Amino acid sequence: MLLFKISYWIGMIAELIIRIPFAISIKSQIVLQKTNDKRENMLLGLLSLTMLPPLVYSVSNRLTSFDYALPDWMGWLGLGILLISVLIFWRSHYDLKNNWSATLAIYKEQKLITKGIYKFIRHPMYLSQLLSSIAQILILQNWMAGPIRLLFFLPFYLLRKNNEERVLEARFGQQYLNYKEQTGSLFPKFIK
Repeated sequence: MLLFKISYWIGMIAELIIRIPFAISIKSQIVLQKTNDKRENMLLGLLSLTMLPPLVYSVSNRLTSFDYALPDWMGWLGLGILLISVLIFWRSHYDLKNNWSATLAIYKEQKLITKGIYKFIRHPMYLSQLLSSIAQILILQNWMAGPIRLLFFLPFYLLRKNNEERVLEARFGQQYLNYKEQTGSLFPKFIK
């Protein structure tokens, strides 16, 4: 279990390290439009708070009464899923470069990215977070620390995805609609 906890936090720190350069690079961007949805902001705040139970679980014995036991192979599967999620997280940032934004913002120089991982799916960063949330359930085998992130991620994703697609349709028009027709949201679209 200790190996799983350490590996989980290595994955979370890796995501932070991946994101920092992109967060710094967008500070010089000129924002044309910023969308502010209070429900989305509330869900994002709650999603941020879901890091607390895993932290408490990882550094203390306070939540051990909520432990559940999965076979060892499921913990290892969780580590594999976490690795895949970090790779997708990195690739989605790498392909977006300065087009990434933590909020729903349109930049003056923003382009519609349809290459790299975005050639196949429109929301790979959300896919990485979904996979990471699933991995958390398998790695942190505790009812308070394991599933909590997924419980808050799913409503956030559904709301954010719809808002994001509306903003992108308004900005890029038919170009985005064509792109949307050719790609899947979280998974590649194999049937056309």
